[in-house]
Amino acid sequence: MTLAGGAAWVVTASLELVRLDPDTGESTSVINRALASFDLVEGDGYLWAAVERGLARIDLSDASVEVLPSESIGHAVANVGFDGTNVYALNQESLVSVFSVEPLALIRTVKLPARVHRFGWIDGVLGAIRSGEVWHVGAD
Repeated sequence: MTLAGGAAWVVTASLELVRLDPDTGESTSVINRALASFDLVEGDGYLWAAVERGLARIDLSDASVEVLPSESIGHAVANVGFDGTNVYALNQESLVSVFSVEPLALIRTVKLPARVHRFGWIDGVLGAIRSGEVWHVGAD
C-alpha cells in the first residue's frame, strides 16, 4: 500500500491497482491488471510504478495512466524511485535509467557495480544497497 494524492493505493489479490478514499475505504478508481505493481512511489503529482510493460506514470488528480514501454527504456523495470526532481527505474540486472518528469524523457542509463538487494531512500539519499555496500544514485 502507498499513500499518495490524498488516497491509499493498494494492489489487490487479483493484481488490480485500486485507489481508496481514506475516509470511507471506498474504491474511487481501479486501474487495469496489466499495470499492477508492488513497487510504487509518489513524485511530482504522479504515482510511479514498475509494471510488466515498463514504467507507468499515474496522474494523481484523475488516475490517467501513461506507460513508457520497456522497449523504449532499453530494459525491464523492477523498482522505481523519485528524488524530488527525477524518476529512477531499476531492473533486475542493476541497470538504472534516470528520467525527467516534464516532459517524461530518458536522461541516461547507468549500470550499478552489482545486483542490488534494496533500492530507495537510504539515510536520506536515493540509492541502492547490496551486501552492506551503499551506492548513491543521482542524476549528476
